[in-house]
Amino acid sequence: MKILHITDLHIDNFESGSCELLRKANYKFYLYDLIEICKEENVNSLFVTGDLINLGKEENAKHVREVLSYIIDSLNIEKSHVFIINGNHDLPRENGSLMAFDIIRDGLEEHNIVKENARYKVIKVDDKTCVIMFDSIGENFKTGQPLPLASTTIDELVELVDIEKFENILIGSHHPPESFNTQSQAMFDEGNEWSEHIWPSGGALRRKLGHESSFAKKILWFSGDTHRAEHALVDSKSVLLTTGSLNYRAPSEKVEKLDPVLPPQARIIGIADFQSSIVIQYSLFGHNQVQGEGEWKSIDATVTQHDRAKVFNPPKHEHSYPEALSECNPTELFKLESKSPKVVNQQESLFKEKLLDEQLEKLISTYVDNNKLYKNGVFGVGKVKSLSWINVTSLLSNREVYRKVIDILKNELDEVLKSNSISKDDVILTGIDNWGAIIAHRLGSATNIKSCNVGVSNNSESYLPEEKFNSKLNKVFKSKKLILFISDVVATGETLKRIHEMINRKDCIFECMTVVYDPTQVRADTLNFLNNLTYLCSNIKMPLMESKYLKA
Repeated sequence: MKILHITDLHIDNFESGSCELLRKANYKFYLYDLIEICKEENVNSLFVTGDLINLGKEENAKHVREVLSYIIDSLNIEKSHVFIINGNHDLPRENGSLMAFDIIRDGLEEHNIVKENARYKVIKVDDKTCVIMFDSIGENFKTGQPLPLASTTIDELVELVDIEKFENILIGSHHPPESFNTQSQAMFDEGNEWSEHIWPSGGALRRKLGHESSFAKKILWFSGDTHRAEHALVDSKSVLLTTGSLNYRAPSEKVEKLDPVLPPQARIIGIADFQSSIVIQYSLFGHNQVQGEGEWKSIDATVTQHDRAKVFNPPKHEHSYPEALSECNPTELFKLESKSPKVVNQQESLFKEKLLDEQLEKLISTYVDNNKLYKNGVFGVGKVKSLSWINVTSLLSNREVYRKVIDILKNELDEVLKSNSISKDDVILTGIDNWGAIIAHRLGSATNIKSCNVGVSNNSESYLPEEKFNSKLNKVFKSKKLILFISDVVATGETLKRIHEMINRKDCIFECMTVVYDPTQVRADTLNFLNNLTYLCSNIKMPLMESKYLKA
């Protein structure tokens, strides 16, 4: 299959005289060159990932269907290879009716449905390939934010893939299940609201389908909503794909454009070579761009590689990123993405990552959100900084959260000892800074395992000399077979790396247990000394950035 991915048409005013480029009198002219490029690339399938009309305007549905029909007919795409997903703008906020969306799809699709319910539809394309089409909004039509998937839904989809022995899994949802480039860019122009575009439970499904135990061999997840281009290779099986809006409003009307910065885009990708794709971008002519005339051009898409079982070695090259990234607009960031070299060198990582309890993860993320404990800013003193943090003191002051944190970490600690066949005398629980020390002490008391504290935060003067790394403590480390770091948050990982370098041992096991950790972030070789890193919450995103790209 060679797939054309388009999204976020946001048809608002399609009448003649409108300045939308997908208007009735202009869309064939506007899309002609795009279609010719698709013909040259032998496109035979179409994914459309939502927000087809703007602001729930049901009267625009027939025109959207006309535009999609033109694309489908021009490329001779069979109905069985057309997949259309709804977005939050396709549902009226007052009632969430799918009437307009049904008008758009009517007669364009014809599928062999394996299983279907209100949230998803599983389609068999051939013996090796299936498509899962999600309604990521569901009952959240009043806000338009993604609605979590029940763990039972995730389980039944993973089981279905294994039972049917599907090797190629194509998934469509309006909201991206995870993001790498998008979250780092969106921090600057959307603030906290960027996180409302990401669908964490979709990410949980992707991780399970992408696991070595799953029968799936390739997973291509198509999404919209963010209006940003991304092709992210997240492990040996999985890619995440988003593109910019297909529509555009030329600036001759005295109204705000549908998408005032980002250029119109589409993407072409094939299942056979899913690690590369083509972004087709519309470049406008002239300085004022009043008439909206321009041309479609193909560019190689950047692949962001992030493997949860591997750590990549970035190639040695000079970046052309601006010094003050906080002053960049999204257009500049997209240009940087399209020019940056692909990361191809990878090495095996020494550590594996594991979420310990989904219910506690939900409890933590909900508490952080409800109590506004998520903070924006620049945190850290090393070469890499975190662009967010959380108020851990307020989080763990909640008795229910704290009790469950201790209980689940204690159970995991028992498993660690068992799996490594190590006695309690050969282990030391090493609490990192204040909360790490508190948790390590509680776990030590509950398990009769020796614990200690290493104070390394920015305000190091607040620690007693005995609490900092010292020769006496180092002698203790030298006698242990397992050094288990206990932390409240692992962001950049620089603190753990620094302590590991001070201990300077290669003949023992290093592991880490933490409350909050964002596995979507690329940490290069920072944590490759660990055997395992287990965490309690990954829904709180902690974007990382090299210090040299941040404004001083």
